[in-house]
Amino acid sequence: MSYDVDLAALRGNQEPTHLYTSDLAVDLTDADRAEKFVTYYMQNPDPWQLSTFRTWLTRGADGKFAHKIVGTSIPRRAGKSWLLEARALFGAVVLGEAVIYTSHHLTTTNELFNRLTSYFEDTRYPELQAKL
Repeated sequence: MSYDVDLAALRGNQEPTHLYTSDLAVDLTDADRAEKFVTYYMQNPDPWQLSTFRTWLTRGADGKFAHKIVGTSIPRRAGKSWLLEARALFGAVVLGEAVIYTSHHLTTTNELFNRLTSYFEDTRYPELQAKL
């Protein structure tokens, strides 16, 4: 996988220490579409974020998501919210999913909600505004 980022400028290990994926993951169509989508609308992800994000969206030969559970262990304030925001935005806009998000703190939930709605209010994205 190639990334359009200077890995030397990033801190920490950009590859997971442990990565377990299913042999069922054979269809990368949604992962490829999602990568293009989020790099257009959102800030460029770090390589570990994109790798995790793509894993979420791989499908098996049956057309279902290949991974029912995707877990990651990342320190605080390292970019996990980007993953949730990207998945929710892609799921709602491209896959037509209803998005339900909860957190332990209402302020966290509100922050994500406000970030997501800001894409639809941004005049740079009339195609998203049209979905309101």
